Amino acid sequence: MGTSIFREWAARQPWWLPETAEHPRVILASKVTLARNLRGLRFPPFGGDAATAERACYLVKDLLSQSEVLLDTLELEPRAMPPEQRLFLVERGLLRHEFVHGASDSLAFVALDERRSFVINDTDHLRASIMADGLAVLPLQEQVAALAARLALRADFSMDKEFGHVTAQASELGTGVVFSVLMHLPAMKMRGYLPAAAQAAEMMGIKLMPVFEKQDEQVAALYQLRNLRTMGWSERLAAERVQQFATRLCWHEDNARDTLLSGGSLKLCDSVGRARGVLKGAFMLSAPEARELLSRLWLGAEGGLLKQFSTADRICRALALSGDSSLGYLLGPGASETDKAMLRARWLKQILDWE
Repeated sequence: MGTSIFREWAARQPWWLPETAEHPRVILASKVTLARNLRGLRFPPFGGDAATAERACYLVKDLLSQSEVLLDTLELEPRAMPPEQRLFLVERGLLRHEFVHGASDSLAFVALDERRSFVINDTDHLRASIMADGLAVLPLQEQVAALAARLALRADFSMDKEFGHVTAQASELGTGVVFSVLMHLPAMKMRGYLPAAAQAAEMMGIKLMPVFEKQDEQVAALYQLRNLRTMGWSERLAAERVQQFATRLCWHEDNARDTLLSGGSLKLCDSVGRARGVLKGAFMLSAPEARELLSRLWLGAEGGLLKQFSTADRICRALALSGDSSLGYLLGPGASETDKAMLRARWLKQILDWE
């Protein structure tokens, strides 16, 4: 498979970091995922049953083709892809790590603009996702409802009279539709408000979780909201709950920023200043550390603490290009961690215009 499309994607913002957005950028993007399974076929990972995996792959691809939803998409077969391309798709937020490294026969179709994806034989036979800039949960609910209706015309999906659509994950039984909103919450993180926010979200059937949840020490203040359940909730109700809580969190983040800035917070100035100093002077940076520092710098730019940045556009650009996979396209496959860390530090200085 050629790498031109991956280089083209690497040259622009990922879908979750829009090129233009309201200021400040607290709510970054929205996403809806639809899970469906064909009646009578075992769920992935198929327990080593290669014939069933292959049959499911063929049937779902045929369904998508007949439903005319694959226009302007790129077909991907993870098992046939080199490691750097798999990592790239995970870092872009397009595919799951477990999927691209799975052993079963599988396919993915990703829109050239990265705003739609159709994944075959992940946790379910089909997982379709639609992405949009900003807070767009309700418009996405209309789009996913139309997609579900189109697919249902040509497929016999697994249904239960009591539970609704049958999915591999119990939390998605019912509608099989999950809404999520990506947010940047550095002020709430700095003031220690996020644990209480996560508890309040859970009481409403919503989960607040870090985007980079596997990184324990250095985590940028990027979080996502998603509905915890689909059974007993209509798609509209789930969309409204997620949108309402995202709006509420945005208000709290704005209020936390105003409190920090109006009080002349020494802690805020110190945090932003340290981030600026390390990014400007470091010779080696790991991806997690770079994301954390850029998140702090982003807050400082939007708070007017950095005269060099009238907007946070260059900082967002730096954040988009801080992952290992983007660096891999410059260094080539097999580059060492040291080489990536050195290039990342040098590259970020150039993007931020400190050289």
